[in-house]
Amino acid sequence: GRLRAFMSEVHEMFEEVDSDGNGFITLDQFLACQNDKRMLSFLQAHHLNIIDPALLFSMIDRDYSGRVDLGEITMGMLRLSGQARSSDLMVLLGETRKFKREVLSLLGGQDEIRSI
Repeated sequence: GRLRAFMSEVHEMFEEVDSDGNGFITLDQFLACQNDKRMLSFLQAHHLNIIDPALLFSMIDRDYSGRVDLGEITMGMLRLSGQARSSDLMVLLGETRKFKREVLSLLGGQDEIRSI
């Protein structure tokens, strides 16, 4: 059905963007394909074109490694596709996680702060 078609589309896009074939897409690779008509069409069709590409990548990069594999990008796109409200919440969640890491870093990673 629709889910299988969506996953197939993400897989095809992943293979095209993974230009070096190492099984990961970096932020640079992701940004480089943003002018590709097929990529733009995919993002627009799934209401993901409203998100800044660098921010979209950071929301998909769940382990903050600076690169995403097929599983991360599939789940991230699936989570974010649809209504703008969903993407707004993901933006907020991503920014909250980033803020938490910054606070922990500033406080030297104190254990009692980790329960935030």
